[in-house]
Order: sequence, then structure tokens, then C-alpha cells
Amino acid sequence: MSHGSISRVASFLLDIHRATGGFEIALSQSNIGALLSLRRSSINQACQSLRAAGALRTVRGRILLKDEAVLASVACCHYRPRSPAFAEAIAAEAA
Repeated sequence: MSHGSISRVASFLLDIHRATGGFEIALSQSNIGALLSLRRSSINQACQSLRAAGALRTVRGRILLKDEAVLASVACCHYRPRSPAFAEAIAAEAA
């Protein structure tokens, strides 16, 4: 698992959190993989790493964010705020 994949997942989750203000993301790992063009297994490994770091908890079909600061730290150079339209589209997909 590359640092880049983990950072991309962390950045994506941070985008959704900041766009919606919510700590629960109702997207499956498969959905996230499709949106980021990563395999589900890569998303699973990234989530395991982020869980071990204390950033999140996973429940079937949902991701519960626990520590925004850890996510931001892991996202590092990959985080760049996306447009409001992106955030709205993701929030609508998750609803």
C-alpha cells in the first residue's frame, strides 16, 4: 500500500467531511474506490491504516470519522479543497 493511496483516501474523506460537516460518510469502500479510481482492496488497506492511526472507524457501508487532525496530517500534500459543486455532488451521492 503506497503512502499516495492512503493520502488520497484521507484527502477525499476530509473533503466530504468539510463539505457536509458530518462525521458519518455513507459510502462503501467500493464506491470510494470507483470515485478515486482505486481498487476496493486499496481502499480497504487505506481504511485499515487510518483506523490504526485513530482517524476513523468503519461500519458496513459507512465510515465514521473520529479525528480530523489525523486525517489532515495523513492527507498532507494530497489535500486541496475541491469546488463546492464537487462537495454537493458527493453529499447528494452519499444521501
